[in-house]
Amino acid sequence: MANKKELMEKRLELQEQMQSMLDKVETETRDFSEQENSQYLTLETELRAVIEQINDTSEKNLKETKGEDKMEKRELLENFAAGLVVGEVRNMDTITQANAVPSVISADVVKKMEEISSVFNEAKKVVAPGELSILIEKELTKAKVLGETEEIIGEDLSGFEKCVLKNRRVGTMLVVSKTLLMNSPSLGMEYLNAQLAARLARTLEHEIFNGDATEGHFSKGILALAPVVAKAGTGIAITDLSKLITDINPVFLPKAKLYMNRANFSMVAQLMDGTGRPYLTHDVIGQSPMYRVLGISIEITEALTDEVVVLGNIGEAVTVKMVQDITVTPLLEKYAASGQIGIIAETYCDATVVNTQAIRILKAVV
Repeated sequence: MANKKELMEKRLELQEQMQSMLDKVETETRDFSEQENSQYLTLETELRAVIEQINDTSEKNLKETKGEDKMEKRELLENFAAGLVVGEVRNMDTITQANAVPSVISADVVKKMEEISSVFNEAKKVVAPGELSILIEKELTKAKVLGETEEIIGEDLSGFEKCVLKNRRVGTMLVVSKTLLMNSPSLGMEYLNAQLAARLARTLEHEIFNGDATEGHFSKGILALAPVVAKAGTGIAITDLSKLITDINPVFLPKAKLYMNRANFSMVAQLMDGTGRPYLTHDVIGQSPMYRVLGISIEITEALTDEVVVLGNIGEAVTVKMVQDITVTPLLEKYAASGQIGIIAETYCDATVVNTQAIRILKAVV
């Protein structure tokens, strides 16, 4: 059997020959001749065989070593894209054999979701196949200091509220041309993964803030459950932010952030002290800009409206229930006539606030 490098080169050669034939008939605005059609089918059959051999080699490598992860990921993406083009998609998850695509793609989508949405990234995630019941403490309770022989009196759960997180389906679909995947398979799949992740991340972030337990939405989210700190008028004053920060339990402040939309961020950026210096400060963490006001980091999110600003330690305040990783499924036949491929990404999840002590909302109260 040829080694992996030779197989990858052979696959690229076959793809270039097939694309050259497609470009020729497209330029000449005609269909394949009988001879060209036969030649194209022969190339396609040969490409399927090469992809099959690469799959076998990749599975063997994944079992034997975890090294060279980036190169392995790129090769898997390229081979999967090539398989989509010729309709040869087979599972490469060497652990569960559960998905219709390489597990690296599902993992890549989840990773990109966490990069896109800090809210989803920081929320506590629990994997549960069915409904998940969570007891939420309404008020902080304490243990008791007892005498040496004093009896401990049990307390019931009347101070708790039960929330049931359900399996709420979240999904999206992209349609991509086969030409894109054939010309640049790795970049094409990276683009697809990024787009799928962005759509899912935006939806999950929106529901974490705005869920109201109605049809088509998550369980009650931050805006429905978090305590409100009142402010006057429609603008934002530095005293409003100071009041918001001092209202939350200090133990949650080290990892707390201010969440607001871009319009409110622009307002905060214009707040000045008595000497004309802005309260907003700017840092660079890694390669990303980070803004702070009164020592608290700011995250801009379009999930919030102009009416609210949220201060919260998301890791302590929010729990996200997930049934499984993101499932990515190709639709090969539905769009075949138009030279396209559909890619579906979906999962089952839900979210709610489990600790209202770790979150506050700044809002004008009429």
